[in-house]
Amino acid sequence: MKRFILDTLDSYDDLGIILEDVENSFMGSLSASSQDVPGMTGAISQGTSIGSKNIILECVCLAQNESERAEKEAYIANVLRPFTTNAVSLKFTTSMDWEMYVSLVDISKSTRLAKATCDFSFTITFEASDPHQYGKMITQEIRENPVTITADGYSDVKPVFTCIPDTDITKLAIVDDNGEWAYIGNDVDFMAGETPINNEPLILDDKCSTTVPWTSLENADVTFKLDGTASGSLKIYNDGIQVKSFGENMPGYHGPAFQQYLGQECEDYRVRVRLCNLQHYARSRGAAEFYLLDANGARIGKVALNDKSDGKDPYIVFSVESGSNFKYVYNSPGTVKKGKVTTIKVKTKNGTKTVTVNKKKKTEVAYKTISVPSSTATSTFTDFYGYLDVLKIGNKFTFSIMKLKSNNAGNAWSKPITTTFTDTKNTYNKKLAGIAFFLAKADIAEDRANPPIKYTVNTLAITDVKVWNILNGGNGITSKQEIIARAGEELRIDSEDGCFYKNGEPFMDNFYIGSQFPKFTGGVPIEYNLFPKPSNLKVDSDNLVNESTFDVGYLQAASGKLMSSSNDTIDRASTWITCVPAQNLTFSILNTDSDSARRIFFYTKSKTFISYTEYANTIKSATIVVPANAYYCKVYAKKALTIRMKLEIGTVATAYNEHVPTATWLLDYRPTRD
Repeated sequence: MKRFILDTLDSYDDLGIILEDVENSFMGSLSASSQDVPGMTGAISQGTSIGSKNIILECVCLAQNESERAEKEAYIANVLRPFTTNAVSLKFTTSMDWEMYVSLVDISKSTRLAKATCDFSFTITFEASDPHQYGKMITQEIRENPVTITADGYSDVKPVFTCIPDTDITKLAIVDDNGEWAYIGNDVDFMAGETPINNEPLILDDKCSTTVPWTSLENADVTFKLDGTASGSLKIYNDGIQVKSFGENMPGYHGPAFQQYLGQECEDYRVRVRLCNLQHYARSRGAAEFYLLDANGARIGKVALNDKSDGKDPYIVFSVESGSNFKYVYNSPGTVKKGKVTTIKVKTKNGTKTVTVNKKKKTEVAYKTISVPSSTATSTFTDFYGYLDVLKIGNKFTFSIMKLKSNNAGNAWSKPITTTFTDTKNTYNKKLAGIAFFLAKADIAEDRANPPIKYTVNTLAITDVKVWNILNGGNGITSKQEIIARAGEELRIDSEDGCFYKNGEPFMDNFYIGSQFPKFTGGVPIEYNLFPKPSNLKVDSDNLVNESTFDVGYLQAASGKLMSSSNDTIDRASTWITCVPAQNLTFSILNTDSDSARRIFFYTKSKTFISYTEYANTIKSATIVVPANAYYCKVYAKKALTIRMKLEIGTVATAYNEHVPTATWLLDYRPTRD
């Protein structure tokens, strides 16, 4: 039986639908355009665009009686209703390897199949705004440079290239044979004496997976102006710091406050916080506030994502402060979409009243029923989850906002909201030394009702905090070049999202103007050149020993494990070097030293130690055959930084050269077809 799978629903098993036929056009709707030119016969063609397409499913349902028919119609309508708002996967059991992303646009009226039966037929129409079908994700490791890629499928492909360098790098580049390229970072002219330098060291990288680094604050502990009352407690949930309790009901905003000092003062800095304020009840008022502190614990700035109305239209604030001086750099809800205003009746406290009970007077709380407004209005920052970023260099402050898709699936906006402020009088030129958070709610009439009216308070969470100390004006300001990634960090060019990522987070600052995100067509070969080159690509004269990533210590002869050394100023061991069983490797040194020792250690594919070979300090070069079960090796040398080691493929020791950056490269893509 032919069936369709909508998201996780099976048309027959879950809905009782028998799929009779599918009307699915070859491709999206075609629309040709042309430009008329006066005095010219005909017109100038401007091409044909491909739009969305509709998929029409002819369906039948079986029913024993009228009651069952009505029940099935109602059930199908209720189940399909949510698919009118979001695009979801649609597959057919005849080709389960391919799926489209569709939204429900129409269900026809049901028609009885025959007068004597309650069985009925109807059609379901889905719209695919993206008319392509997508296959299963394909992942492959790139082992050549240049590499020729011939993707599966027949249509456009938006690939994801992932690069994990084996050393610190200042640039990443992908160039195809059509001359299109993607480039991140800047080059370094080693011949001119330039060296990579990081003028923006990351001094705090808190993933908010624990509250251990944070100090929870009581009101008596607060050294800065807190816009509310510190109360309640925190919890760790879904890799973020959230509110466990807001404390007792009280006037104003109240909730847990917590802070952390940086261990140093930063004249210039960048602070990035990833947070959310998700609203489940229109009248609920929540606040996620982030404070910048100086060494005395005084407030020098504030970033906040707060509610202040009876609808779901929160606003974002960034202010700079110095004592009694205060300035809003940003204070806006963005674009507000007006909604429908309704009223809710709430029985709430209204002072006290005197009553007589058994001829005795006593005072009781008085209540009255009031009408409170509730609005469906929303703003740019409704249900916001994303980054708020503060950058201070000299007397210039830059504030930016970027909303993220759910599950960190890339940016939700094409570009951030950004604003700047230049402190011409240096009023706010304060050093950053600490940070604090305040996750709070403001009580509303429902909290004071008798009995209190239950509602779902906002989900307030801090999920990531980073602080960079900006030195010498930051990366790219001086002639020395920025390190865009350290050894082992992950860089990703995601053509589907149109975003460059570093360690899973958007990192577009170094994406060079003129870069194009890679794309290719299924079945059509395309050649790419990559930098850094793939680490699996080893050629003669390459130095496999990366001196910039040496570990301090020595490798134990019995176990091959890295051990601490009393000679930690001269003992050095390399990190993992890939090799091939039975491969010839040549070991050599640039400078001799009578007090040096040199060993090569070999390991299995699971990095279990096999054996080592030792060379006397009189040996300047030698060839060794990789053991039959060895896939990794390490090099250890006493005075390694003096003798300058080289390990290369082959049997000939070539002239010494430093290690050239390499990287593990992965390609992920989903084949497409119309």
